[in-house]
Amino acid sequence: MSTDFCQISAARLELSLKKSFSPSDIKRRIELSGGKEEGILMEGLKSNYRRAVFVWLAMVGGIFFYLLLVELSKPDIHFLQRGSLSPEVTPITYFLLSFSALTLFLIWFVRSQILDGKAPGGKTPASRLLTASILTDALCEMMAINGLTLFLLTRNSLNFYIFLLLSFVLFTYFFPRYAQWEEWAGRTEGIAGSAAAIR
Repeated sequence: MSTDFCQISAARLELSLKKSFSPSDIKRRIELSGGKEEGILMEGLKSNYRRAVFVWLAMVGGIFFYLLLVELSKPDIHFLQRGSLSPEVTPITYFLLSFSALTLFLIWFVRSQILDGKAPGGKTPASRLLTASILTDALCEMMAINGLTLFLLTRNSLNFYIFLLLSFVLFTYFFPRYAQWEEWAGRTEGIAGSAAAIR
């Protein structure tokens, strides 16, 4: 008796729902829900983009702080001063030059690993973009730090200026651009949505 009553009640509830929501209403609700999720995604993207720009500005400010240190360093203050070709300095110089030459490869490798999801960087596209941007900035600044290290070792300011210029060029090239972020995030979400639909 109770089973029949439950079946009748379920049938009446289903009938009332069908009368209350037409197919067009259901479709509209789904579209609104999808739009809300997309809005949340874009808001997270904008928030992480602002953080990436702030970090970029802070690190670019860092290389100009190094420039100020070099300019304020007086010639008569010696810190581990050696000739550029001295036995103590030569191995370090070659190491720093080799590391600097590999910087572009390291930037490409780190960015590709994080954005492809092969390295830890976050679950969402926005968090992966932020992580990749911060690590890229760190590698760009490393170029200026190498120049500062060479300056402290050799007191040759030309070494620092060359590395500073290279660092600034890399910073300018890898400045986070929102249009590129938006395009990459949309493409990634589209691929993820297609894969989910296939499953």
